[in-house]
Amino acid sequence: MTNEHWRFNSNISWHYFCSAQYESVKAKDANNPFIKYHHLRSCIYFSIGCLEAFLNGLMREKLEMEKIENDAIQKILRRDSLWEKIEEWPSELSGKPVKLPENIVSTISKFRNVRNEITHAKRRDHSIYAELDTVNPDEIMDTLARTIVIVLSEMKRPFPYWVLGWNYVGMNGNPAHPFENNNLNGFVHSLRNMNISFNNYGSDLTWESRAMTSEHGYMELKDVLSKVTFDIEPFHPTFPSKPRLTRRWWDVEFIKASVPK
Repeated sequence: MTNEHWRFNSNISWHYFCSAQYESVKAKDANNPFIKYHHLRSCIYFSIGCLEAFLNGLMREKLEMEKIENDAIQKILRRDSLWEKIEEWPSELSGKPVKLPENIVSTISKFRNVRNEITHAKRRDHSIYAELDTVNPDEIMDTLARTIVIVLSEMKRPFPYWVLGWNYVGMNGNPAHPFENNNLNGFVHSLRNMNISFNNYGSDLTWESRAMTSEHGYMELKDVLSKVTFDIEPFHPTFPSKPRLTRRWWDVEFIKASVPK
């Protein structure tokens, strides 16, 4: 039996989504084509990795609940291609016919094909750069987020707050250390702390089940958060070690500057 290794704060889907988001920001901020292409390629790689890790994780969870042995699960996860997973697994996971919207499928197909050419370059010319010039990193991130949201909503499960592009910082006494929190003990309370009034559904559990279980809910929350005029949850002097929600979770200097001396 292979020795297993486990760590805290190591959700692969979360890590890859955050990596793709970071690269999307850097691609938009790039001041020359070389750096832009570097970050666009990385954004595409991490997006594809996140999508497959997300689907694999859900399928593993399903098969483990069915008492399937790990070796058999590994074979199933390796057997199907990424495209088969995208087209077929949402239905298997939800137990009903599910078809992703055509615009999402076409966008995934586009950046998957770019990823394939980057990984296995076969062309005679330099047309891959022309394709990269058409890549919109915001479109990649929104497509990735909406795919995650739709699959989970069809399974009657809430989507994680981090698909909205915000993250938590403040782990192990380090105010700038990013980590994965949760919807109920973290995100809902952070919205209140940020004085964001959004659909008062009552209890936290009811709020999550009504606000974070559909593509419509995702789009509403994304719109609300896009209008927030500050980039990080206010510092709480009574609880100085309290984790804070921020959309600039990678910006160490910004986060440290937001902590009172």
